[in-house]
Amino acid sequence: MADVQSLSQFTLSETPDGYLIEIEGDGGASIAVEASPEQLDAIIDALADLLDDEDDDDAAPSDAYDGDGPDEEEDEDEHVDDVVHEEES
Repeated sequence: MADVQSLSQFTLSETPDGYLIEIEGDGGASIAVEASPEQLDAIIDALADLLDDEDDDDAAPSDAYDGDGPDEEEDEDEHVDDVVHEEES
């Protein structure tokens, strides 16, 4: 498996057949993929489900709470320097 990089840039563009998703890591590696409207809906649903689960976890009392706030790693994972949404005309 390739080394995991932190997300540095994300673009989403509309194409005649659906959408172009471009993702770049902080090491410079990038990927561009085409997605159908149905695939993009599935991505949106999966992200919404994941975020809803995290919100539920945040709202529920935790037996493992150590009282010193969020971990530094969690803050880094949530930080994205550049998120862009573009639509082609």
